Amino acid sequence: MNDLDLAMNRLNQNNLSIVFVRKGKIIFESNTNGLSPFIQSINKHFQDIKESTLADKVVGKAAALLVVYAKINSVFASILSLEAAKILEYNRIPYKYDKMVDRIVNRQGTDLCPFEKKVSATSNPTEAFQCIEEMMRLLETGQ
Repeated sequence: MNDLDLAMNRLNQNNLSIVFVRKGKIIFESNTNGLSPFIQSINKHFQDIKESTLADKVVGKAAALLVVYAKINSVFASILSLEAAKILEYNRIPYKYDKMVDRIVNRQGTDLCPFEKKVSATSNPTEAFQCIEEMMRLLETGQ
């Protein structure tokens, strides 16, 4: 079984939100929703997830820019946005998905996801990582 199939199966069979696989081994996984486990994996396991395969429940522009930043080799998304697909294609990162959507919305379904809004004006992966990390810190401190 290749890394992409292993990551996809692990994500779906174990009801996870994110899984990184490299060379047949699970590098990192979480059942926490949102971008926080992706940021956590970058901050704590950057060298391990570099050149790995990612399986994620939701990949929008913010997550796609994190994929480029973290130098991920391939991606599976249960839900993939059109903007994320464009970023992955531009960066020649192979991907698979179950469902393509126009945009990633917030948990209430009333507006664009706040992280998607935060990165809307950039296509720079480093800038996106810094914006997302800053927004997460503000959310954690309740500001």
